[in-house]
Amino acid sequence: PVLGAVAVEGLRVAVSPACADERAEVRELASATLSGVLRVGGAASLERERAEAEAAVRAGTLTLRKARRKAAAAAGSARRSAVTVGATSARHGDLLRLAACLQSRPYDLDSWMEPTLMALSDAACEPPPLRDTVKRAFQEFRRTHQDTWEAHVVPALSAEALEVINECARGQGASSHMFV
Repeated sequence: PVLGAVAVEGLRVAVSPACADERAEVRELASATLSGVLRVGGAASLERERAEAEAAVRAGTLTLRKARRKAAAAAGSARRSAVTVGATSARHGDLLRLAACLQSRPYDLDSWMEPTLMALSDAACEPPPLRDTVKRAFQEFRRTHQDTWEAHVVPALSAEALEVINECARGQGASSHMFV
């Protein structure tokens, strides 16, 4: 390999925070870069990023709701806007990090993918750009696994996960997952 494990881990640590930048275009490009870094980084680097991002996504659901309540109670619209923009950027960054993990193994079906997809689906009904990121991630997952869908994906994933993948890829949200 051209880059050693230490260099790749350094890149991951440097690029990952850019996924939460205040500018959406920076977040998107950082996610694409992170996916490439994770692709060459090996299993340990991918597992660290996935675990951190998944925990942040699960915790971020509550954080974003709190920020919205706080913003609604704030006196000025500028204050309201700053609070929700920061929370939304952070949540969007966490979702982009999870999407990068999935995209780093585009044709594989690893054991961590089902829980990661389910964590992503929690944001399927959020406002843009969150739901758009979720929809794109599911569409890309479906597209890259299309050739082996019946032979490998269907037997490997639960019925609930398959339903969530189809709903989120269509942009309909994961209604069954959210109310189960």
